[in-house]
Amino acid sequence: MMAPPIITVAVNGAPVRFLGSPLNDGREDLPWVEVDDLLLSYGRYNQGWEILNDYPFQPGGVDIYLVPTGGYATIIPDALAQVLLSSLTRLDGVDRLADYRAAAGQAARVMLSNLPPERASSFLAAAARRW
Repeated sequence: MMAPPIITVAVNGAPVRFLGSPLNDGREDLPWVEVDDLLLSYGRYNQGWEILNDYPFQPGGVDIYLVPTGGYATIIPDALAQVLLSSLTRLDGVDRLADYRAAAGQAARVMLSNLPPERASSFLAAAARRW
């Protein structure tokens, strides 16, 4: 089954795909982001993967997923994307979070566009507590 992007948004001027959660566990979740797109948008592909390779993943935890998108895409949850970008900022001093958060917010708005405002607010609150 293919997982189409919720939206493709420019992050630092480059296209970055945001997808729905691959977990399908009935719990609220923020959009997940395609790792290669995100790292390439900042020109930090190798450094970013080095950080992810050193990340202390939890045994049996859900941190990185490989999903079919017509090819394959490696996606991570919003919380891990923010940790990754913060780590890159510590390396070179370039703040990447504001641009990413704006794009992630746009993806969340698209994902929740069919919900009434009250349900969208409670969904976002629960999703933010998930990770």
